[in-house]
Amino acid sequence: MVKAIIVYGSNSGETEWISEIIADVLRSKNFNVKIKDVTEIEDPEELLNYDLILIGSSTWGLGELQENMKTFEPELQKLNLAGKLAAAFGPGDKQGYPDYFCKAVDIIEDDLVRCGAEIVMPALKVDESEDREKREEQIRKWAEELIKEVNEEMEAG
Repeated sequence: MVKAIIVYGSNSGETEWISEIIADVLRSKNFNVKIKDVTEIEDPEELLNYDLILIGSSTWGLGELQENMKTFEPELQKLNLAGKLAAAFGPGDKQGYPDYFCKAVDIIEDDLVRCGAEIVMPALKVDESEDREKREEQIRKWAEELIKEVNEEMEAG
């Protein structure tokens, strides 16, 4: 059974909502999933206990991480995630901030790569200007594809 952790930073609840949908899809395929608000991470090394690490953040201002994720990021950067599968996700505002759309997601993905994690799926970038049903469909589709990729990696590894 694949052990997965989903860590998110959320102000408005959108990133938390995305996290819960991803967790729902993963659990439907027998993944053992833990969801944590980034403020609940007491020791970043906790992430080392999981096969799959998913980190989500909304984008604020001109392409910045969500406030609590900013505090966590330096700790994340210290981890050696070699041998871990990972992916990043988060919401953004494509209409209001087209030049900075989901830049926080790119920051997280870059951090995961620098820490040695294997990015198993391209980052999920959810446009908050889309209707909720369309966003949920996009999230579920991404999570289903993530499952396929993770299972292939686990079988090969």
